[in-house]
Amino acid sequence: MTVHVSLASSSLPWRFRDSSSLETWIGDRGWRGTSGCIVLEIAQSHLSRELGQQVVDLLLLTEGPGADCVPVEVETDNDIVPPFWQSVCQAMGLDDSEGYWPFLRTVGELVRAPRFLLVWGAVDPAGTVEQARSFVSDLGKAAPSCQITFVLPIARVVSGHERGWDLGVGGPCQPALDSLDLPDPVLWRRYVHHRLAWETGGDLQRARCWDAAGIGSIASGDDAALDRKLNDCAVADLHALPSEVVERWNMSLQADARGHVAAPKGSLSSELERLGLWWRPIHTDRLRPSPWAARAALLGSPNGLLRPWLRSCLSCAPLAREIMGRCTDMESLERSRLARALRSASPNLETQQLQDRYTDPGDFLQRTYPPSSPARPHDVWDFASFGEILKKTQMGRGYREDLRQIRNTLAHGHPPSWFLIQRLRSVEGQVGA
Repeated sequence: MTVHVSLASSSLPWRFRDSSSLETWIGDRGWRGTSGCIVLEIAQSHLSRELGQQVVDLLLLTEGPGADCVPVEVETDNDIVPPFWQSVCQAMGLDDSEGYWPFLRTVGELVRAPRFLLVWGAVDPAGTVEQARSFVSDLGKAAPSCQITFVLPIARVVSGHERGWDLGVGGPCQPALDSLDLPDPVLWRRYVHHRLAWETGGDLQRARCWDAAGIGSIASGDDAALDRKLNDCAVADLHALPSEVVERWNMSLQADARGHVAAPKGSLSSELERLGLWWRPIHTDRLRPSPWAARAALLGSPNGLLRPWLRSCLSCAPLAREIMGRCTDMESLERSRLARALRSASPNLETQQLQDRYTDPGDFLQRTYPPSSPARPHDVWDFASFGEILKKTQMGRGYREDLRQIRNTLAHGHPPSWFLIQRLRSVEGQVGA
């Protein structure tokens, strides 16, 4: 499931943690044969209709002709909230005067093809899920052949509801750097979009709020202003939380004497994850502080043992992987170009020892290659670092040194920046020359 998102005036497609598994389930028509509920776990309630409609559109496309969707708005301006079934009845344009069970039987008579009901605006989201499940159970008794599926987007900040499809953590699925030939302003906006997605912990609504708070209007290339604004937004969001929540957040940041930090467990873990203070980045189940919360903690002069760990949370890993991937490609090309110049050079002792150890069956590098691989190393320079190759060939100047520096900067845990992207563009232009 993909949603097109505009941040920093850059529109990019986003996917979420369970996008692929939800698409597979829909592709298999997992709703067929019975009425049921699809619970979508989203970051904030503001997104309920938008993300819910995306799922419904995919359901209708997969089901084909005959299926339809009915939006069910269950919020009310009155103090008295009507029963869930009456909201459904009103949305379907039916009469509720006969009561609950006659209404269910009428639904059974009228609904001949699969029908989806998108429920949004719930005053009590957790309770709405339970009422929807009860409705489905009763409908199965009153009209067994009827097939209705409720789509229920529920904000993860709501406690007491069972986990559903996780659409709470997302991010751009289109690379920021798929083309470095883009004009600076366009590439800058993509860069800011990716930074916003990571810094807000994949929370689409938070990213939009930060964008509207001024991040999206920062002048092209002004990375210093971007960082200052990220600081302001992170601190403001943390201060906006109740003091008892901030206290529990601070309690979760505990390091032992060796500097090891463990993620919170049990109810504390669930609460802090629901509130977006901790998160699980897409493609991993490892729980860690959300970048925005880690940023706010770093600005508050944390315990020195916590600093390396909190700094690592600001890595903007997807963007760093893009840059590292490009560096790897270019380094491989440069190694091959410098091979002739190495013929008369002598390797360092450490490099020679690496080649000698490679004959040992237990050597790590040897175990990296399958026995039949034609790419297995045969020359001592296959074991040398790029820095050593540049030094031995006296080519460690200009764009090649920049390439080494960019790769090492990210490999040593420093976050990507606009400066690195600009240097990368320059290097790519010269490597391809």
